[in-house]
Amino acid sequence: MIRILILGAGRSAYHVIAYLLEQSKHQHWQIRIADQHFSSQTLALKERYTAEWIQVDLNSETEWNAIFSNVHLVISLLPPNWHTKVAQTAVSEGIHMATASYTSDEMRKLEPEILKKNCFF
Repeated sequence: MIRILILGAGRSAYHVIAYLLEQSKHQHWQIRIADQHFSSQTLALKERYTAEWIQVDLNSETEWNAIFSNVHLVISLLPPNWHTKVAQTAVSEGIHMATASYTSDEMRKLEPEILKKNCFF
């Protein structure tokens, strides 16, 4: 079973989360959704789909590290200033990563390690 961590569950994340939750029923994905604050629109999905919903303090290193445990893919829907931290954690754990954001210079610096770990970013 593929385990997917979705970071960020604000209003703009609704459609991506809804799609992945719907697909998880057919693809046998296990979805974990983590954020500091869930939008009411996104929380409405909790009634219709099975997923692990985690309210997390993104600034707590203990909580941050715990949400990445036993994950194959992380999808960051957090604001762009968080992507480098997500990428650093993902590559150190050998976790694949996706985001719709642009590639920053900080992210490009991780490329040798990403390639070494054979991760998809």
